[in-house]
Amino acid sequence: MLSYKKKLRIRIIFVGLFFLLISSIFLGFAFREGIEFYKVPSQILQSPPKASLKLRMGGLVEKGSVKRLEDSKIIFGVTDTVNSINVYYEGILPDLFSEGQGVVVLGTFNGQSFQAVQVLAKHDETYMPKEVIKSLEREGIYLYKDN
Repeated sequence: MLSYKKKLRIRIIFVGLFFLLISSIFLGFAFREGIEFYKVPSQILQSPPKASLKLRMGGLVEKGSVKRLEDSKIIFGVTDTVNSINVYYEGILPDLFSEGQGVVVLGTFNGQSFQAVQVLAKHDETYMPKEVIKSLEREGIYLYKDN
């Protein structure tokens, strides 16, 4: 027979594990909407995500593609030097946003274009987000010769 203290310890362990399981499930549901996937244009065009999926796309701002429309609406292309996707954005662009520079956009892809809700640009002339560099290198594009 197990003593009362041993039975109590076993119950406490099982109750603790049960609450750990329940809290993990709640965290999973809470983060489900906040998880953002990162891809380059070639990956997005190769296997398009659902239109409702929020994701991050990175690459280079395509030269000659920036068009400013009425108000604060902007259209520009993001390329991985193989494929390009037009990005529609309404808002103020970062000060360091320019053609030919690294950029990461957050939003949704509708099958033809990307609707961005946030645009992130590089912060100095030698920096590009690591994710962009790695994705470009996977596509066979090497921007920095010393890597």
